[in-house]
Amino acid sequence: MRKIFLLILVIGFAVLIYFNVYIRGDINPSNKNIYLMVKPGDGVGKILNRADSLNLDISKTAAKLYLRLYGAERKIAPGRYTIEADDSRLDLLKRIRSGEIDYVWITVPEGLTVNRTIEVLARRSGRTVEEFLVLANDPEFLNSLPFSPEGLEGYLFPETYKAPYYADADYLITTMVNALYEFLDSDLMARADEIGFDVGELLTFASLIEAETADIEEMPVISSVFHNRLKRNMLLQCDPTVIYALGGLDRPLYTKDLKYDSPYNTYKYKGLPPGPINSPGQDAIRAALHPDSTNYLFFVADVNGKHIFSVTNAQHEKARQEIKRKRRALNN
Repeated sequence: MRKIFLLILVIGFAVLIYFNVYIRGDINPSNKNIYLMVKPGDGVGKILNRADSLNLDISKTAAKLYLRLYGAERKIAPGRYTIEADDSRLDLLKRIRSGEIDYVWITVPEGLTVNRTIEVLARRSGRTVEEFLVLANDPEFLNSLPFSPEGLEGYLFPETYKAPYYADADYLITTMVNALYEFLDSDLMARADEIGFDVGELLTFASLIEAETADIEEMPVISSVFHNRLKRNMLLQCDPTVIYALGGLDRPLYTKDLKYDSPYNTYKYKGLPPGPINSPGQDAIRAALHPDSTNYLFFVADVNGKHIFSVTNAQHEKARQEIKRKRRALNN
């Protein structure tokens, strides 16, 4: 009996040694990173089948035994797991056990339209543009978001976000709208109410500023021009609204474009356009709420990227002619 016990002990010890050596062996036969996707609801079997299809050298029995020992086989975090060239089987199993999924930084610049923002989100997250577009056109989903917007234009707050790779489209959109909700605190909304803006009007006004300049110092001045024109019941005559109405342009704006019939054409219709034309950032929103005190009614872009501001149309025309001369001189 004692001999049988010793034999079992020796065999068991040998198995443990083999298992320890095996599990510390290389899993990735290539010389590059391999990415293992775990989708929500995936069981261990499906995950290991996917690992097998990636030519990862791992025994299903050994993997299941390891995960079962640590009680991790039924609570594997969905996401992407990176297997580096020199990783062992143990390295991967530890990551799966601990839920060490890959995270990515997603930077959304100020002034992007919703379609351009979706392209950025899809590219960085590994999701498809179509997944985002479905949600962007789903009234029920939009109604579930803060502000219950009719569309996402202007509501995807420009910021840098850390998110799990392959995060759901609804998670990313909700995160961005929540960030806007947190930014628009009680002080900012009290100021918006003071000047007669609701959230949609504030974002629309700020989007015009964002589209006109990236210069933070100029934003409050441009804001003052638009505020002054609104007070005087003047057309805003904001070129970017026409470009937006035309679906974007890869050419200069022509005079004939200013006659295009669209509620977004501020050369044709007074007041603010029906909604934002991009996603404005913090500085543009603050500028919309706190314009400089000026009498300016006009501005035109100079050759150096700055703007020349004028009180009268005569001053404005003089500035435009001077800028034309500068451009001709630069082109000669």
